[in-house]
Amino acid sequence: MIPTETRNKLPKLLLNSMDELNVSGNTTDEATFLPLLVIANTPIQALYNVETIVTTTWKSAATSIFGIVLQDSGGKKSANLAAATEGIDFYQRDTNIKYKQELRQYLVDLASYKASQSKTPDPTIPPPDKPINPIVAYKKATVNGIIRALLNRGYIGIHNSDALEFFSSYSMSAKNGGGDEMISMLSDVWSGGNISHQTGVDENNVNYFNRRINIIFLIQSQVANFLKSATMQDQGIINRMLITQAKSQPHVNLTLQDVLKMKHQNKSVTSLEAFSTKVEALLNKADAEQISKRNNNSLIKEKFTRYELVLDTLKFNTQDSSYKVMLDYYNKTKMMAEDKEISQKWSGFLLRAYEHALRLAANFAVIDSNVESATNPVINEVHAECAVEIMDWLFEARTKLTQVGSSPINSTVSAADDLYDWITETVKVGESITKNKLNIDCPHIWKKLSVKERLEVIQQLISNDVIAVEQRTGPNACKPTTLITRLM
Repeated sequence: MIPTETRNKLPKLLLNSMDELNVSGNTTDEATFLPLLVIANTPIQALYNVETIVTTTWKSAATSIFGIVLQDSGGKKSANLAAATEGIDFYQRDTNIKYKQELRQYLVDLASYKASQSKTPDPTIPPPDKPINPIVAYKKATVNGIIRALLNRGYIGIHNSDALEFFSSYSMSAKNGGGDEMISMLSDVWSGGNISHQTGVDENNVNYFNRRINIIFLIQSQVANFLKSATMQDQGIINRMLITQAKSQPHVNLTLQDVLKMKHQNKSVTSLEAFSTKVEALLNKADAEQISKRNNNSLIKEKFTRYELVLDTLKFNTQDSSYKVMLDYYNKTKMMAEDKEISQKWSGFLLRAYEHALRLAANFAVIDSNVESATNPVINEVHAECAVEIMDWLFEARTKLTQVGSSPINSTVSAADDLYDWITETVKVGESITKNKLNIDCPHIWKKLSVKERLEVIQQLISNDVIAVEQRTGPNACKPTTLITRLM
C-alpha cells in the first residue's frame, strides 16, 4: 500500500475512488492506483504539457502515463479496469451519436466538393474535414491500427485488462522483429515526439505531430516475461513505464456497513461515479478546447492540422516550495543514477524518474482542479511532494518485483485468469455450475484449449481455493454430473 502520509496528499477524488475499488475488489493500492490514474490521464494528456523547471533542450514535457500492473492469479483485473473506465465509456457512447450525424453531413459535403473540383479544379480550396473519430480507448493495437486511429484524432489510450493479448500479438512477435517498430513508436510518442511510419509507398508515408498515447496494461505476474525481452530493454520503453505488482488478497466477507459506506458516505453519488463524471467532462473539454483554439487563433489554424493537439503548459506555483521539491528530487535521482551499486540495474529508470514525477504532479493538479475553470490548474507544493513520494514508492516497488518472467507466456495460465474473471462475474459465492455450462458459456480462449490444458486450468483454480469440483449422480442419471462451485 502507498504510505499513509503520501496517500493523504493524493487528490481526494483519486484517493476515495481507490478506496472504493480496494474494498469492492478486495485488493490494494498496487492494483488500483495506476488504472485510475491512467484513465484520468487520457484527456489530461490531450490538454496539457508540463514545464520541466530544469533548463534542458526541452522546456515542457508530455503528461502521458504508461502503466503496468502485474497481478497474481485470481486478481480481479477486468472488474477493476471496467469500473475505472466508465467515464470513457459514457463519452464514447455520446460522441458516437454525434459522430454519425457529422459523418453523414461530411459525406454530402465531400461529394459536393468532388463534383465542384471536377468541373473547376481549384487547389486552394481544401476538402471538408472528416469528423473526429469518437473512439478514444483501444484494447488491442498494431502499428497500422495506431496510425489509423490517430489519422482523425489527436490522442488515444491503449487500456487492456489482459495485456497478454497485446504482447503475444503479431506486432510484438518474433516474426515481426519482436515488436521493434511498435516499441520504437511508443517510446517516441511518450517523449512527445512525432510519429513517423514508412510504408514504402510515398503517398502513404505518414508523419504525425502533436499526438498523444497513454497505456495501462494489467497482466498476470507469472506470464510477464516480456519485461525482460531484448526489445523492451534495449529501446528503453520499460523505463518509461510505471509498474506495480498486486498480490492476491484472502477473501474478506463484505458487511452491510462496508457497502453502505462505499455507496453513500452521506453523498448522492459514490466517488467512482464522481470520478467517471470528471473523466467524461475532461474528455469533452479536450475536444472543445481544440476547436476553440483553432477558431479563435488564425495562426494556430494555419500552422496546426485539424487533428494536431494544441497544448497549454502547466506551471508550478512560484509562491511555494514546489520548485524546490522538484529540483531536490532531480538532484537526488541523478546522484542515485551515478551510484554504481544502484545504477547497475536501475540507471535507465532513475534517469527518467524526474520526468515521471513532473507528469504525476501535473496529473494530480488537474484531477484536483475544477473542470469548468477558464484558467489552467497550477501545480502546488502538495502536488509536487505527492508526486515525488509516489515515485519513491514506485521505485521501491520496482526493486521488489517478484515472479516477473518466471514462466513463459502460455495459453493455460492466461485461460486460468480469464476463467477466474468469468466465474466471479457470473457465479455467486457458494453457487455451482455444471461442467457442460462452462464448456458452452465460458470465455473464448477456454474453447481453444485441449482437454489436458482444461484440466490444468481447473487444477490451478482448485489449488488457489477459487473453486471446488465434485461428481454427483442423480437417481435417474446414466452418468455423473460434474459440478463446479465458486468458493471465493
